[in-house]
Amino acid sequence: LHRNGFQFGIDKFGHNFGSTGYLSQFRPAYVKLDFTYTNQVDDEVKADALTSITRTAQNLGITVIASRVETEAQKDKLSEFMINGFQGYITDNFKQER
Repeated sequence: LHRNGFQFGIDKFGHNFGSTGYLSQFRPAYVKLDFTYTNQVDDEVKADALTSITRTAQNLGITVIASRVETEAQKDKLSEFMINGFQGYITDNFKQER
């Protein structure tokens, strides 16, 4: 794929991939994190895994996207983990400024 100029990403990363070694082996353009990492950021084990994933991805130039981001507080917390993008919708405390 890389040799022919194609880019690809991995969805639900962390669910079926047990190691960040896959990141350096396959070098995807992006990884979209499994929602278990994005909705349980206060769980110390998940937070440690998330830190490892995002640090490795950043070092390899891989974009990290958080999925199922549904609150502003969740987005703010995930921002601390060097995540590049967010997918989902904000449902609480959402106000449009005019």
